[in-house]
Amino acid sequence: MAHMTDKDSPKAVSLSLHGGLGTGKSTTSSIITQSIYKKGIKSKFVHYLFSTTLFTHNKDIEQYKEELKELIETSVKNCERSMFIFDEVDTMPPGLIDVIIPYLDYHDNRNGINYRKAIFIFISNTVGTEILQQTLNFFHEGKDRDSIELRDMEMLIATAAVNSKTSGFHRSDVLLRHLITAYVPFLPLERTHVRQCIKDYLLYKKYYMSKGDIDEEKVGEIADQLDYFPEEEQVFSTLGCRRVSDKTALLMAED
Repeated sequence: MAHMTDKDSPKAVSLSLHGGLGTGKSTTSSIITQSIYKKGIKSKFVHYLFSTTLFTHNKDIEQYKEELKELIETSVKNCERSMFIFDEVDTMPPGLIDVIIPYLDYHDNRNGINYRKAIFIFISNTVGTEILQQTLNFFHEGKDRDSIELRDMEMLIATAAVNSKTSGFHRSDVLLRHLITAYVPFLPLERTHVRQCIKDYLLYKKYYMSKGDIDEEKVGEIADQLDYFPEEEQVFSTLGCRRVSDKTALLMAED
């Protein structure tokens, strides 16, 4: 990540990850932490914030704002490369996310603290439906999933997120003031991706000791247990790789 080697970054990095269930958003954020911190997600400089458990009551929004400000300021004061991951942003109380604007904006420092080297990651399911529909549009036009480019999705994501009344980004100045460094779309997974998830899980659980040992027929049998769409073509997995562990454990236990 270029941000890590830039000694004079103009602002903090902010990545907004969007997509449906099981498409790899949380896994990607974990990979990012592993590439930056020795202890990965377990680093004391990484703060993983689950909205559904931390920000549960709209009436307490002012308290949440103060807690977030204190967390960010204390952490960055101790480590300028601190990372903050907001999971399930779509469940955050409207307006809460805007409390972090001063830490995302183009400032040399705020109260003597430089926030320009910090990293903010936002994970949301909100725009999953729009991403899915756009992917289906490409599919029906005969275009390959791999031919979809970021520019095909970026404006769609930003517009849908800021207008969604069920999103923590609804009418948020974080989006309206263009403070997001990059919008990252997670497209629906095809059967080939699901098969790879199954293989990875089989190796992780030591059902097989190497990729060469894996029974492709068994992988296909497990993959067939998941649901796919469109109804006729059965190309994309309805829940991505979300059910792979359950289905794999169930079928392997039957052997």
